[in-house]
Amino acid sequence: MGGLPQGRPLLVLGGESFACRTRLAARAAEGRLFSAKRPYSAVPGEAGVALLLDPAPQLAPLAHITGTAHEFEPIGALEDGHSTYAAQSEAAYQALESSGRDAVVDHICTDWTNGRYRASELAHCYLRLGGRIAPECEYRHLALTFGDTGVVMLALAVVQALAQPGRHLFLAGCDRTKARVAMTLTVAGA
Repeated sequence: MGGLPQGRPLLVLGGESFACRTRLAARAAEGRLFSAKRPYSAVPGEAGVALLLDPAPQLAPLAHITGTAHEFEPIGALEDGHSTYAAQSEAAYQALESSGRDAVVDHICTDWTNGRYRASELAHCYLRLGGRIAPECEYRHLALTFGDTGVVMLALAVVQALAQPGRHLFLAGCDRTKARVAMTLTVAGA
């Protein structure tokens, strides 16, 4: 985080709304809005989140970010061509390796918004992670609960995870940039 004061707390605020008329109209025009004709498109949502990141908390921290990674998918969801869906898997592996060589995931949370491309990509990722996923792992797809909240989804996932001890793996992607990100978070009490 270049330019931020070292050792100082950071308050992160985020808000996103796909419920405003302008954004709804734009998504509808692009064919990216859930309807009877488009059952694999996103349901719009909105959310606001505030997180306090403190490198020197006065109390025991609730959680620790133990790994982050990002990769880029060569073929986008709306492009012609074949994909091995490797970018999300690679980002997940890198984030888990930062957590420890034998790190196993207790909870997986994704930004899946009902799209077929993303469903295939996540299925490949889960298969490739194999033994790194605990047998009783809980899978959550927050966009199916709250609607598509865009860039706020990861922060919303972190807030929700704080109530569940264990190691969490967050998976997210951006169709426009083809970026795929992964983050691991260990919540106290595990």
